[in-house]
Amino acid sequence: EDQLALIDKREGRSFIRISADLGWRGPLHFGMLGMILMAYLESREVRRILQKDKLKAYTPFSITDEGAFSLKLEHIRNQGYVIEKGEAIEGIVGIAAPIRDFSCQVIAALGIVLTNNQARNGTNGYIELMKKSCEKISRELGEHA
Repeated sequence: EDQLALIDKREGRSFIRISADLGWRGPLHFGMLGMILMAYLESREVRRILQKDKLKAYTPFSITDEGAFSLKLEHIRNQGYVIEKGEAIEGIVGIAAPIRDFSCQVIAALGIVLTNNQARNGTNGYIELMKKSCEKISRELGEHA
């Protein structure tokens, strides 16, 4: 239905927790998870979705220009993950990667949310953890890289 849907979550053990309700739905382009899903769509599908649901400024860092958004999606495809810095929720850094099915199609995204303070200590370890987790889930779904 051209929407982002949260179907599962795990809360961290940190004193500060960022929460979202299971079943939450939002624009497909919203945040790190939406950007991952849209990055692997054909460009005509991206245009169709953005015509239906325009980019919005959720924070001062949100991308609202379709050209800039398309460049970001290309960058995500090239690196295989996204780091989203306060574009959906100010003060929050999101790292996400794609999950693929048996046919290698991206069917979901997995992400981790950090505060700016947590991310200051570096994100490389989180990126690797996210990529490895998504690769493992994809293998379990029968994806053949």
